[in-house]
Amino acid sequence: MPELKTAAPPKPTTHSVTQEVLPAVARPQAPQKLIYLVERDKSLTDELSLQLQQRGYQVRVFHQLKTLPKMVLQSPPLAIIIEVMLNDGGDWTAPKVVLSLQKNRPKPLPVFFISSRVDMTARLVAARANGHAYFDKPLNINALIEKLDQLTALAEREAYRILIVDDTGKYADKYAKILQQVNMRVLILRDPMKILDALPKAQPSLVLINAQLLGLNALELATVIRQQEKSSHLPVVFVAQQLENLRQVAQRGVVDDFLSGFEESEQVVTTVTNCINTAERYLAQFRELLNRDLLTGLYNRRYLLARLELAKQMDTSHPLTVLYIHLDCLHSSGKLIALSENDAVIIDTARLLRDQVNPQDLLARLNDRVFVILSVNRTLEEVKEFAEAIQLLLEQRVVKVNNVNLLTTCSIGIGLYQQQTNAQQALLDADLACTQARIQSQTGTHVQLHQTVLEETHKDDKKQLIHSALRNNQLYLAYQPVVSVHGESQEYYDVLLRMHSHLNGEGILPTELIFLAEQSDLILQIDRWVISQTIAGALERYQQNQEVHFFVRLSGASLSDPKLLPWLQKSLTGQAVPPEAIIFDVPETIVNQRLKDTQHFMSYIKAIGCRFALRDFDDKPETFQLLNTLAVDFVKIKGSLVRNLKEVENLKAVQTIIKTVHRQDKLVIAPFVEDAECLSLLWQNDVDYIAGYFVQAPGNQMNYDFAAGI
Repeated sequence: MPELKTAAPPKPTTHSVTQEVLPAVARPQAPQKLIYLVERDKSLTDELSLQLQQRGYQVRVFHQLKTLPKMVLQSPPLAIIIEVMLNDGGDWTAPKVVLSLQKNRPKPLPVFFISSRVDMTARLVAARANGHAYFDKPLNINALIEKLDQLTALAEREAYRILIVDDTGKYADKYAKILQQVNMRVLILRDPMKILDALPKAQPSLVLINAQLLGLNALELATVIRQQEKSSHLPVVFVAQQLENLRQVAQRGVVDDFLSGFEESEQVVTTVTNCINTAERYLAQFRELLNRDLLTGLYNRRYLLARLELAKQMDTSHPLTVLYIHLDCLHSSGKLIALSENDAVIIDTARLLRDQVNPQDLLARLNDRVFVILSVNRTLEEVKEFAEAIQLLLEQRVVKVNNVNLLTTCSIGIGLYQQQTNAQQALLDADLACTQARIQSQTGTHVQLHQTVLEETHKDDKKQLIHSALRNNQLYLAYQPVVSVHGESQEYYDVLLRMHSHLNGEGILPTELIFLAEQSDLILQIDRWVISQTIAGALERYQQNQEVHFFVRLSGASLSDPKLLPWLQKSLTGQAVPPEAIIFDVPETIVNQRLKDTQHFMSYIKAIGCRFALRDFDDKPETFQLLNTLAVDFVKIKGSLVRNLKEVENLKAVQTIIKTVHRQDKLVIAPFVEDAECLSLLWQNDVDYIAGYFVQAPGNQMNYDFAAGI
């Protein structure tokens, strides 16, 4: 390994240390991902705020400029997004305020101007106010967030790492002290021959080389550095009082800048920083080129697949869909056309599609004659109408190239991008649907939905049934007994949501009912309805001196709803129902996804007196870890383990769960008990409670004889 000497700190010390680890130099804390959004249009601020929050940003909205300067001083944001013409009357108050905010700041605050004005005057005003970027309206939200992501990456990046190569000792210590004063992390390599080992260890942002090395030609050393694949764009700076063969070195293109050894500290820092920034801009432009189709300027296949995977994280009210648009034929009265004419049509198609998509959509060119649109926040019916409009628009347009009128037709396949599928599968589904559309194009059908989309359209119909059921009081609760294996007579019931099946000939399964409710905007209403009905049912039993306890299932959306807890406390206050009668039941997957929300929710309900059950508990380490994090009262074993309890691995898993949970004085419930053999195995392993069809099927009445027991 090379001898990498940690550069001395700015203040002299009595000793120096040579070590293999990087120096523990204090670095500035990365700023919060806080964004200030200044815009009068409430619909735009709502949409942009939602998109930003889904990407991990904190957003503070201002509809006027009055409080902005004070807040910037108190809590500086990562960036400001602001409308150029914020005030009526066409004045330039917003850019003036931005310019005043920038005064006396050690580093300019990134400002993204947005405006419906595309003229040069507005752009100049924004530029004079030190605007970081300028975005036209209607706003391309994806492009804006990409710029913010790049900004965040720079803000969260570690301090610059500088590797100084000097076997003379003439410059190393001097430049190390200068660069450390501005929080750069500096390492010194005394033996240039060990550069190949030093580079991966140091991972430098820039290499500073003494041009008059004793044991090696500096120019050859720089050439070797640039020949390494991972260092090909690494900036290199030479330092020497008298640099020999300066023109030759510059012409070789392996050195980015030069220092004479006599510069002031500020000039040294400026030279180093400028070289690094130039290299980063070059790399950013290079990466952008890698993401773009050279002919149309649209995103390419590589970028599309990457963004499709990221799209899974989006929280949208409608399913994500993929439109696969294939240009079927290019013709001019039956004549063959040249490649250049073909390219002209493709370029014109790209322009047309770019005008049709929303700012939230993603448009890409997949290959020679295929374009893809990732559609965001459209219902399935709207997606179909959107595709049909595109197909008609392309079919009706005429492109004139070299005095020849070119016509085009297209076929469009629509695929559904589901959480359980990957990006490749979503594209394949859309491609298959497009192929079907091409086959059927002779009959006039140019747009085809994949089977998964057709199934989803039926779900939309069923969602309307749920809306209707909630409005017309056609939902009801079913109760399934949770019975003690050891003869305790306390009554426990699982509360299950049901819907009267006469609304739909095929009915809606309970699991489908919950899934569809979670996909719609009704889940919060439904959760509250279930809680209210449960409290009412409990009140009726307690008025008859019957002590009952209910496991109430709660959605992830309700866990994160800040209005639920005050409403819950109000609903229980003054009632004859003790709070411990209500046990909130949440699956392990949702708890892990919303751990902070769960902790807050639990602390609140525990203070009220309610209890908590963790459902779908398995033997994974991360699941057991939740027992150390959360003060749960009951653990419900994952149903698949109980259903297949006769399998050795499942039985061992259940035994481990029961023993671990009991060591923490919590109670274990086994659901889905369906036969006597399963009950016997659970009893032998000391489970506390069971539920399932072997005990009793769910019903709309609470009529199990707990005194009789199993």
